[in-house]
Amino acid sequence: MSNNKTKLPDGPAVARIRTEKGVPRLYLNGVLTQPTMLAAIHDAGYLQGVDKTYESVLSEMERSDRAGNRIVRTIITFSLVNVEAMKKVVDDALGLIIFHAPNSYIFLSFSAGSDAYGIPGADPEKDHFRHHSAKVALNMMMDSDDMLDTNTAGKLEGFCSLASLPWIEQAKVMTAELVRYVRSVPEYARRVIGYMPCAGSAGEWFGPLFFEGATDGSYANTLGFRTFLQDKYSSDEALAGAWGKPGLTFDEVTIPDDIPGAGVERIKWESELSETLILTPEFQPYADYEDYYSGMVADRIISLCQVIKEESGGDSLAAAFYGYHSEVRVPFSGSFGLYKIKASGVVDVLGGPVSYKDRDLGGMGAYMSPTDSLKSSNILWLDEGDYRTHYRSGAGFVPGGTQEGVGDWIPSLPDENATLQVERRQFGKDMVNGTGSWWMDLVYRGWFDYDNFWKESVRLTRLAEWFVPRRAEASPEIAIVYDEEALNILGQPWQYGEDMLNDIRLMLFRMGYSFGMFSTRDVLAGKTPETKLYLFLTPWRLSEDDAAGLKKLLAGKTACWCYGNGLTDPDVFADLTGFRLTVGPGAEAQTMVFHNESPLAGVSMELRRLSPVYSAENGTPWAEYSISQGAAAAELQVNGYRSVFLGGTSMNGPVYCGLADLAGAHRYFCEEDVSYLHPNLAVLHASASGTRTLRLPEEADVYDYFNGKEYPSVREHTFETEAGQTHYFFIGCDEHPPVE
Repeated sequence: MSNNKTKLPDGPAVARIRTEKGVPRLYLNGVLTQPTMLAAIHDAGYLQGVDKTYESVLSEMERSDRAGNRIVRTIITFSLVNVEAMKKVVDDALGLIIFHAPNSYIFLSFSAGSDAYGIPGADPEKDHFRHHSAKVALNMMMDSDDMLDTNTAGKLEGFCSLASLPWIEQAKVMTAELVRYVRSVPEYARRVIGYMPCAGSAGEWFGPLFFEGATDGSYANTLGFRTFLQDKYSSDEALAGAWGKPGLTFDEVTIPDDIPGAGVERIKWESELSETLILTPEFQPYADYEDYYSGMVADRIISLCQVIKEESGGDSLAAAFYGYHSEVRVPFSGSFGLYKIKASGVVDVLGGPVSYKDRDLGGMGAYMSPTDSLKSSNILWLDEGDYRTHYRSGAGFVPGGTQEGVGDWIPSLPDENATLQVERRQFGKDMVNGTGSWWMDLVYRGWFDYDNFWKESVRLTRLAEWFVPRRAEASPEIAIVYDEEALNILGQPWQYGEDMLNDIRLMLFRMGYSFGMFSTRDVLAGKTPETKLYLFLTPWRLSEDDAAGLKKLLAGKTACWCYGNGLTDPDVFADLTGFRLTVGPGAEAQTMVFHNESPLAGVSMELRRLSPVYSAENGTPWAEYSISQGAAAAELQVNGYRSVFLGGTSMNGPVYCGLADLAGAHRYFCEEDVSYLHPNLAVLHASASGTRTLRLPEEADVYDYFNGKEYPSVREHTFETEAGQTHYFFIGCDEHPPVE
């Protein structure tokens, strides 16, 4: 144990997330603290003394601590059946942090995954993960003659099914032991502010071997699925009717083969289903499985977080990786249970990497999760900023070899200025959206092992702590609304998830409007009071109660309903939206062409293959399909609001801007740079050099932070930018932000 003096207070740390003015805020021992962290993977420590791999990480700890960074996040791995071994790993990991970063709190992630050998009550034949097919080869991991559910030695894969009851019970036992041990050692208790259990693929709660396209056909998962079906259908006869299989019983149910999106080609972009949505009994097993699996995974996370809360007396944060909807955008992943996490009340923090799509200089740096939806349930989102900076101080893991990125398509930032501008973009995004970040040297190459990075990080951390209490409570003017359970009925999940959850962000972040991503539950709970335009991407599974609630909330607004009604009752859909839809035969890729007399005159939009094709029978037609018959877009007034039908599963910039302008949403920037927007702060990250103009909805004082200039009482502010440069414009603040 180090004798280094620390500024941390005595006694166990108390960490709380409190939502104030609509934003979750972290309080450590009663002090508002911006959640900025260094992340260090302790398991790299075994390489110490071999090739000095970990020395760069230890140096990063020292630099961040000296600069004034307040939190170190680390991850440890230990056996779920050996308490003494767990204690040794904790001692090793926390000892390193205490020695090298004596003034830092600790956010402790740990592996809760395990294999079935040695778990009390577990049977490897029942509780181990098993691929749902008997003979499937996975060339990237093993010889082509091996089965996917066996390793190279011919034994079962070395991890339990996430559905295993003995595993989760033992994980709960060891989680309790971990929290008790940390709290029993005063020097640990004063530092550890929270715990993040990790399991599944990469510890991020995807189903095991998710990225290889595998689904779990183990006995444990099959039993869990049968139990779910019994709760849903109550009788064998009801199940048989829903699945269109006369005589089927619960005991005969197995995990369905060929779940849409699954397949050992790593990513199965083309499902065998021709249908866009699962609407018939023939394919109901797929939708039921996806409802079950995401709910089960969410329940596992909730159960471990409940233990953390109980053992810490509510004083420690409970966290998980979860809800990567934009990147892990297919339901068989198990990642579509946020609705359960949000309702549980025991999960304080969720986290995941900055989007790997368009994340470098000039890019959007988007979240993987719907952070506005999380905020509405007092859940703080933490971005894993594993940026490949320009800097290197060590050889790293697999020196000179792979994993420069997660996938080598992510280039390193070219120079120190590029790193600085991306660092500023990250903090600007956090300030606008009320989120936090940890900087993670993923492969131990010293990406953050230089003082200038940490000086800027701490400076902007203090700026965020100044701004967050001063930001007004505000909801976005545009709400992108989608529902996890609606996505569970996708017949082509990779394709349409790419459109609706991934690619759409390339447009949303560059159009200059204030937007957020929400669920229908959030809207019904009144979390979007200032929204002017609602884009309902997935109105395919609305209940009669959902529709009744939305009718009351949409008065005076504009709502756009995408694709069709799906499983939503046609009469319920018509009563809510005003539209009666015609269901036509499927069609290959085609174009939606808007009429010259429509508000979107001259606009067109490319559509993927759709099956079926929906068209509007009534309302004022706006557009036609290039191949299919009927109105591809239409408008009418219903229930006191403007209702728009849009018969596609995607959205392009001209259509989005046309709808936003029609709804009266304000456009802050028109030059298609990346922007994050709040009434008190406009952040712009330029995609190209040139002249830009910030346009405000009303006259206000503007303070250009990085130039240190104030512009009183303006509606427009014109400025110059370089490509990749980040700008902060504080709007209507009573005082200037601090400059260190």
